Amino acid sequence: MLADPTERKYTEAVDVWSLGVVLYICLCGFPPFSDELYSRDYPFTLSQQIKAGRFDYPSPYWDSVGDPALDLIDSMLILDPEQRFTVDQCLSHSWLTQNSQNINDSTSGLVDGIAGLKLDRPVLHRERTVVARVTAQHTAEEAEG
Repeated sequence: MLADPTERKYTEAVDVWSLGVVLYICLCGFPPFSDELYSRDYPFTLSQQIKAGRFDYPSPYWDSVGDPALDLIDSMLILDPEQRFTVDQCLSHSWLTQNSQNINDSTSGLVDGIAGLKLDRPVLHRERTVVARVTAQHTAEEAEG
């Protein structure tokens, strides 16, 4: 989409690129390309980063994400649309089709873990009230003594 207007071709490959960017954001919380990355050590504008396919998986944000997810993103963010994964290749990628997911490879492991938590336990404010009363009593006793 950033190519010369006479060379632009809007195909499904553009959508795969966009989905790769979205997947990147979903897994770490920030985009792979940004003007905020521009510095003396990294003198590339947003447009230059995109056109060159310059992105990274910085630590610690990506430390817990498994290699299959990174491989899928790498395959979706290939500059040459002819070499970029197709929608069907994305859908058949091992990160999406694996039978048993590693919690480090997907946020669904986190969602499944949260789903298993028992959230209907007694409310904690009673415990805090008891602690507050004990603290108040100790404070009063110290003031008197």
